[in-house]
Amino acid sequence: MDPRSEVLLRQADLFQGSLLLTGLPADDLLGTLPNARGWSWHAGDFDTLGTRFPERVHFGT
Repeated sequence: MDPRSEVLLRQADLFQGSLLLTGLPADDLLGTLPNARGWSWHAGDFDTLGTRFPERVHFGT
């Protein structure tokens, strides 16, 4: 898991409601945080995440 994701997961109890993650890495962070959605500007990461979480990740620049 990406170190950025590990930092968030150590404090996951702080994220009880909806959460928008920007620039998220292509790991299992969205799978661990069920109320989170992701927004990515990196096409490769978006492709990976979009395959696993098609309704929860968006691409934009």
